[in-house]
Amino acid sequence: MQRIRIMGVLQRIAIAYGTVACFEIFSSRTTSEASGTFFGVIKVYCWQWIGGALLACLYAGLLYGVYVPNWQFEAPHESLYVDINAWRGNISLLQVDCNVRGDVSPGCNAVSFIDRTIMGVSHLYTKPAYRRLEACSVDSPYTGPPPENAPSWCMAPFDPEGLLSSLPAVITCFIGAHYGHTLLLVKDHYRRIQQWSILGAGLVIFGFVLEFAGVPFNKQLYSLSYTFLTGGVSGIMFIVIYMIVDVYKWRLSTIIFKWIGAHALMVYALISCNVIVVVVQGLYWNSPDNNMITMILEALGLS
Repeated sequence: MQRIRIMGVLQRIAIAYGTVACFEIFSSRTTSEASGTFFGVIKVYCWQWIGGALLACLYAGLLYGVYVPNWQFEAPHESLYVDINAWRGNISLLQVDCNVRGDVSPGCNAVSFIDRTIMGVSHLYTKPAYRRLEACSVDSPYTGPPPENAPSWCMAPFDPEGLLSSLPAVITCFIGAHYGHTLLLVKDHYRRIQQWSILGAGLVIFGFVLEFAGVPFNKQLYSLSYTFLTGGVSGIMFIVIYMIVDVYKWRLSTIIFKWIGAHALMVYALISCNVIVVVVQGLYWNSPDNNMITMILEALGLS
């Protein structure tokens, strides 16, 4: 219990869905005001847009305004990373030098600082993705022993589903809710697609504008540029699927996707627990190496 991870993917889904659900409950229900127009739908659910804007400002203000001091953490003792204790002189604590504000690097960002302050460093995810960076792994882009000159933050814990980074995830849920509102209030195929296209393209453009302005696409921090880009691209993909299924009625080709969508959390749980992986790799011909995964990798030239 002293080291249990508090946050996670399902916890983030709960935060996002719970927040948007509360806004949905208390949003205006005078749907006749929508009049089927883009701004009409926004008018009906204006408090959701205001809430999303406030969350974006809060996230940006904390990410770039919170001062991050130097901090220490206990060096991991897994056999895979035993070398780091050797070149650090067998010390039990490693220090990350920060003393910065507005930094988005792996070791000195406000997202991790807030998580460490509120939840404690021992309750964060211990195998973050940045351990696969070239600076942190001799087997990069795969996880491996750290090189001799690896910075100390390579071994530091970091939660990609932390508290502060969950705010943009809520914004993503607001964006998805707007697509649903359009589906609910606009009855014509053409006008639905038109309004979804406006939002999707606008989000993609805004995401790239933020990227060029210095807000990098960063999934680990769930940066605003990443939020808007993925929200826009998802919307555009939704338009494509909507046209195939609802406009042109080519539904036979999407049966498998319908099943996956209806059981998304179960599929996620089976994959994350390696059940599906074990089943797929456990079916082989003559030799365990002749499984479906190996054949697919060889066909793609990745084996």
